[in-house]
Amino acid sequence: MSGTTSKTLQSTHVDPAPGTSHCQLTMHRTERGIDLGTTTPETCAAYCGQNGSFKGLYLSVDPMCTQGTIQETLEQASNGDARPGIIKTITERCMKTLPYSSIAALRLELAAAYDREGDQANCLSALSPYVADAARSDDEITQGMTGAAADEITGIMEVVRSMLDRCERRSPPGSVGR
Repeated sequence: MSGTTSKTLQSTHVDPAPGTSHCQLTMHRTERGIDLGTTTPETCAAYCGQNGSFKGLYLSVDPMCTQGTIQETLEQASNGDARPGIIKTITERCMKTLPYSSIAALRLELAAAYDREGDQANCLSALSPYVADAARSDDEITQGMTGAAADEITGIMEVVRSMLDRCERRSPPGSVGR
């Protein structure tokens, strides 16, 4: 797709794909990002397929949340060089703009950092969003998902379950776990 955007970011003209009509997108800056819509939904649908759409709020990405920063943090964490505080800050600030797998990787590294420090309560807390899914079978979790999505989730859950076990093994008796 190609086109031009107005300087005020109010709209963009998209050059039609062969065999399609003119597609007009609308863009409005918000505090959180760019709200994208269209004045020609039928013609713009040719660019998205049957179940797709451009419409939605496209969030601004915090400089801390760029792939380079995330990758660098994960590499430092896997070497034991990243402190839990920075991983926690990145995880909290980037949750809305990073894919599920990236957030899971950060949470797993955060849990591992806490585990290395012997802080099992925070180790478990870092993984708390995954506890309910980790207790379910892979088939239950992935019901209705595409093969690729199911493979990604089951891979993540395998590592999450292992890390939860590590956190729980070192937790003092009577602490809350899965």
